Amino acid sequence: MLSIVICFLLYLLFNAKKSTLELDEEIDEKIEIDGNKVIPAPATESLRVEEVNKIKLFFENSDLYLQANFTLEDMSVEVDIPRAILTDVMNKEMQTGFYAILGEHRIHHAKKMLLDKENFTIEALVFQCGFHSKSTFNKYFKQFVGQTPSSFRIENMHNIRTF
Repeated sequence: MLSIVICFLLYLLFNAKKSTLELDEEIDEKIEIDGNKVIPAPATESLRVEEVNKIKLFFENSDLYLQANFTLEDMSVEVDIPRAILTDVMNKEMQTGFYAILGEHRIHHAKKMLLDKENFTIEALVFQCGFHSKSTFNKYFKQFVGQTPSSFRIENMHNIRTF
């Protein structure tokens, strides 16, 4: 009877080690993202270009990013990329973070509005482009354009379209 129990225990031990080895091999074929998300390694390389394109297309075809309360989670849902992977793609493939890319596209929109509407105040533009404050708007505008919104408007007065 004792030999049967020992054989059974050895069988369980052997299968447990075998399962652990198989699991280790499976994990070695995966990449960890953001400390807790795991995706298959072969898919990462091929999907990176697709994910970058999804992000670019979102900013080209949507104006949801102009909402002041727009978040990384909102973008994740819109582009159908998990938040951790979205962050990783922005950081590694696009060499930027969420708030920087968001600010850049909001400023691009602000520049268009400044050129389209002569009587549009800077204060109104701040909120139309999704910024919470004029100081943040000015900071990003100067960072991406190299001058203040007022200077940009004065310098481009001849390009302003009147309707």
